[in-house]
Formats: sequence, structure tokens, C-alpha cells
Amino acid sequence: MKRLALAMLALNTACTLDWRRDTLPKALAVTQLAPTEQVQIWSKGKLLQWHAVQNCGDSISGIPAEMSTKCDSCRLRMARADVDSVFMYQLHPVEAWFYAILGSVSLLYLLSRAT
Repeated sequence: MKRLALAMLALNTACTLDWRRDTLPKALAVTQLAPTEQVQIWSKGKLLQWHAVQNCGDSISGIPAEMSTKCDSCRLRMARADVDSVFMYQLHPVEAWFYAILGSVSLLYLLSRAT
């Protein structure tokens, strides 16, 4: 029973992560995102998936997702005017709260059953 509950909790949490469209100024309001945070950038009909994204004023730069974040020579740069849309991999705030509460209740239930 415990394993089933844990598996369902993990599956529900994993299913809520999604690519969400964001406006460029809002998405890149900070000068640098966390190195592990991935961003999908659509430009001229092409999809680029970067991490270690930096906002450089009139341009943005990032490292292709398949490359290591330590490979600074792999960093690509693009004018912000060339960016059509940005998608960020994130939880919706309501979903985050829901699953935080669900996870806490499930954990308390499992701990109470273990004793």
C-alpha cells in the first residue's frame, strides 16, 4: 500500500511540470536564470532549448540544453528582437500549492501508518 501511494504521489507531481509560455520581458526580468533552469526559445520558426540563460539588455544568451553548463565557449547569443516567444519549464503556482499540500498529507499518512 505504501509503495502504491508513493508511486501515485510521484506520478501526480511529475505530471504537473510543463512548458509554460511567458512573455520575454517577464521571463527574463532577471539578468540570469539558474544554470539548470531550461528555457525554450522560438525564433523564426526554430526551437532552441537553452539553459544558463542570461539577459544581456538587447540580447539574450544561453547554452544549448544538450551541452554542459560549464561549456562557456558553447554559449549562443541572439538579439531579443529575434525572439518570437519563450517557454519556461515550471509549475503553475496553484498546482505547486496543491501538490505541496497533497505531498505533506500523504507523507503524514504514511508516517502514521508506519508506526
